Amino acid sequence: MGRQPFVVAPNPTGIDGVWMFTAQAVSPGVTVGEALTSVIALTAVYAVLAVIEIYLMAKYVRSGVPAVMPPETESDVLTFAY
Repeated sequence: MGRQPFVVAPNPTGIDGVWMFTAQAVSPGVTVGEALTSVIALTAVYAVLAVIEIYLMAKYVRSGVPAVMPPETESDVLTFAY
């Protein structure tokens, strides 16, 4: 159990029984700057989505239940005769 130090599939050589270590599977074309830019961009996108989510939740909580419920009709109101 646990993380394997090998790339499981596909084997790029096509030969069964030949293992490719994880370090060999890393793309040499990705620089540190590109990886950092990617992480920053994804963090920014999720931060914007979080701000929008918090804004919408606060908006609907402040407006209360009547703002999102359909208006009552006479058939919805129960009348009791005493």
